[in-house]
Amino acid sequence: MLGKSMTEEKIDDRRKILLDEYREGEKEEALRKDELHKRKMRQRLKIAPLVSRELKDILIDLNASRAIVGEMHNGTNNLNGMPFLFVDAVFEEVSRDNEYISEEYNNFNIGKYPFISNHFEEGT
Repeated sequence: MLGKSMTEEKIDDRRKILLDEYREGEKEEALRKDELHKRKMRQRLKIAPLVSRELKDILIDLNASRAIVGEMHNGTNNLNGMPFLFVDAVFEEVSRDNEYISEEYNNFNIGKYPFISNHFEEGT
């Protein structure tokens, strides 16, 4: 078998350089995503006690038995790419005689409940 020509070797060298640069770019992008994720997690941890305090104040002010904050997300899409709207109960405070129920309200499909989705459409 004959060896590679100089042109083929240069092409192979360029391919290796480009592949190495591409892989390095992927590593940098993964590091950026990881750092962004860590920053967002720190933000969530920072606001959690503030939200909890607000919910406790709501319980007292309204003489309520429960206060929940639901966070909307797009859990999945249908075959046409139309998102389903879901809510996760991410924060909950309850009065003394009540039990927490937020675990039961994860991936809660709000599309089934027009009174909730109407608020989303109205921006309230």
